[in-house]
Amino acid sequence: MSVVGRLNAFSRQLIRAHVGLFNSSINDLLRSAKHASVCQSFHMLQTSAGRFGVVPQDSSRASLDLHNKQPSRFLEKDIEDFNKVSNVTTAINDQLMSGKAGRLFAVVHVAGKQRKVTVEDIIILDKPISEEVGVRIRLNKVLLVGGQDFTIVGRPVLSAQQVRVEATILEKTLSHTKIMFWYHKRKDHRVFRLLKDSLTVLRINDIAVTGINCS
Repeated sequence: MSVVGRLNAFSRQLIRAHVGLFNSSINDLLRSAKHASVCQSFHMLQTSAGRFGVVPQDSSRASLDLHNKQPSRFLEKDIEDFNKVSNVTTAINDQLMSGKAGRLFAVVHVAGKQRKVTVEDIIILDKPISEEVGVRIRLNKVLLVGGQDFTIVGRPVLSAQQVRVEATILEKTLSHTKIMFWYHKRKDHRVFRLLKDSLTVLRINDIAVTGINCS
């Protein structure tokens, strides 16, 4: 027998030995599946195993039982978690609608840095912006937003329909002069430079949250 044939025989034996161990775990996962992608992944697993001549034990249990009305322990845990999230979401939306959320703050990613801002804050960016002075812009990369009793964290950023942070360009200027000097002894190497960075001054005008949902 060739080396390839021996490897294929060893692979079949290894897969047959492990199918019985994780077969029941896969069945439990399928019963609590909520999306078709999980079912598709299982069918792909069955197809891959069939290529090696492996037949899962108790194939009738391996199919997804759509008529089983008894929720599994996984489904019960999911329902409990969903109820908790729903209660928290309702409380946050009530605060936002009633105006009792307090002074909102946000963490935005702008000019390559993360900054915590609130309304009427003034921030200085060490990069130029193409818009002119006096133009009102929107900061799209909002990492999180929060109020007095809650904080909403993005994954990695929050949706533009969910939160809005606006700022006005107050000034475009240059930084103070930086002296750059390089010297190599005994090499007659001296370099002297004066450097100024472009700065942009922003004022945060508004932080608004339209509300959140459980989806």
